[in-house]
Amino acid sequence: KVFTSALASELAERLIEKINEGNPRHRAMPADLQAKIDLAKALVASGLCPKIKKGRDEIPMTVEQVVVSLQLGDELGLAPLQAVQGIDVVYGRPAPRYQIMLAVVQSSGKLESYREDTTEERSTVTAKRRGMPDPITFTFSMEDANRAEILGNPSWKKYPRDMLRNRAGGRPLKTAFADVLARIALEDELADGGRITKHGIG
Repeated sequence: KVFTSALASELAERLIEKINEGNPRHRAMPADLQAKIDLAKALVASGLCPKIKKGRDEIPMTVEQVVVSLQLGDELGLAPLQAVQGIDVVYGRPAPRYQIMLAVVQSSGKLESYREDTTEERSTVTAKRRGMPDPITFTFSMEDANRAEILGNPSWKKYPRDMLRNRAGGRPLKTAFADVLARIALEDELADGGRITKHGIG
């Protein structure tokens, strides 16, 4: 199928129709691969996709990267723009930002309670799954980050609270809700390895 501005308009109209129909789970997410490819082309052409930061350069997302984000978003029950804006492709792996991971867990109905206590030096996150006898708590500190040699990522200096929270929260969420998150790696975890990531943090 040749991608044209007319096709982009048609896809946009179909998106609006599906949104208005009110599908609470996928909200306009295409069901099949070809439809995802068409939507990815429309999103790339629209300029709505975040750019990828590689060194000092910012490069556009490719259609293939958008399709990967859409596919994982589909599996997690996200709307298309939620997937594209909230899932990074890092070193060939789709990786959701922390808020996306937390939102997926919350929408699953299996989260009984969630609590976080974060400073610029450490973060402690506690999550309890319904039906489990005890909550899971994990703490991550700047000392831990230094020991793991991940402070070279500039985001640790710009957004220490967010980075600490993301690290501390990832462990209890992935442990207590492994069936919901399916061993997905967080964007921050992959980005700390010095690989390609969209600018900003989860």
